[in-house]
Amino acid sequence: MVALVKAQAKIKVDNTGALLNVPVLLTDQGVFDPLLDYLISESHHRSLPWMNRVVFSCQLLLEYMEVNKGLFSEPSLLFLNFVQRLSHGTIDTQGYDPSSLFWLPRKASNVNQIISALNGLTDWLAINQNTTLLNPFTEATSH
Repeated sequence: MVALVKAQAKIKVDNTGALLNVPVLLTDQGVFDPLLDYLISESHHRSLPWMNRVVFSCQLLLEYMEVNKGLFSEPSLLFLNFVQRLSHGTIDTQGYDPSSLFWLPRKASNVNQIISALNGLTDWLAINQNTTLLNPFTEATSH
């Protein structure tokens, strides 16, 4: 499994000398830049607890993606199964977890917070970095 570490970073965004204190995810390739770019873009009107929630949610998703690499043909399928694993956990009734995630089931309110944090990130990435939405919005019909 890929090693992901959350850390606090002081980021210099301009030449004023001011530093922005933000949480970051460190991978074996360095800082996970798409997440950092998102947090910097939102930092002027978002709190540190909000940033921590986004980083935690992103860490969960990246860990899930790593242990399920190549299994899903569509990003939306990956996200659907990720949400199911958040809701139901990854450990079977005998205590076995072939993914080695060892996630316990989460309350619906906690799952919804994670989904909301990731929706904001993936929506921003789709708009600003031309990526595919993981959880696309579907227009409701009269049915």
